[in-house]
Amino acid sequence: MGNSTQIRALSRGLKILAFLNAHSNVTVAEIASSTHVARTTVYRILETLIAEDLVRHDEARSTYSVRIGVRSLSQGFDDEAWLTDVARPHMLELTRQIKWPVSIATPSGAFMLVRDTTDYASPLAIQKVKPGYRVPLLGSAAGQVYLAFVSPRLRQTLVSVTLRSDDPNWMPSAQVMAGLGQIRRQGYSVFHRPMRVTDRTTIAVPVIMHDRPLGALVVRFARSAVGLDEAIRKILRPLQAAADKIGGELISNSPPLAREGDVLE
Repeated sequence: MGNSTQIRALSRGLKILAFLNAHSNVTVAEIASSTHVARTTVYRILETLIAEDLVRHDEARSTYSVRIGVRSLSQGFDDEAWLTDVARPHMLELTRQIKWPVSIATPSGAFMLVRDTTDYASPLAIQKVKPGYRVPLLGSAAGQVYLAFVSPRLRQTLVSVTLRSDDPNWMPSAQVMAGLGQIRRQGYSVFHRPMRVTDRTTIAVPVIMHDRPLGALVVRFARSAVGLDEAIRKILRPLQAAADKIGGELISNSPPLAREGDVLE
């Protein structure tokens, strides 16, 4: 979008609101200095935000803070959407590097739900997967690596939910549970699923924020094109690096109103 279509007043208002969202009880001078907006403009914008019940003015201290009304601005943008938004550029960069499609998945009951994928950008994505595609929690690399890194209590709850579902692809819990320790130690999970067109293998690593997994970053490839040992050598390290970048960015840009340390659990 070109500069000619931008509304400067709106841009300044959003900049000031973002600053207030990160800093409470600040003066007009502090707002103007930090946002590089003239004081007269800051005053006008603050009056508008106050009228909309988004900002509070403490007359005794001549300071400004956000009101609870700002929460309404984030409705419809949940933690999974935030994770996807942060992950997308790193997923595209990883796809450019390794060529194979990359997905981000989060838990959804007895399944892992694919929130986003780079199939459209991958020249090697034969059977394209779209956001909204579900894979079994117990019968997928994404689900198993997520289970390996969650707390024992949550893991048991998720397994119980899965075993009560009618999904035909779940694996025996004893078999899965026995392998979770190894998955956690090695830091990744591999799952091979024979397909009609080609054998599909996935490697998944957890996306961690504050020592908790939010979901899984997954690379899907054809075993007939890339052997597992070769895939581990060429794909795993870039995949882990991308997951680390996503987790680091989530931490450094954690919104003040987010459920700190409890994003998905």
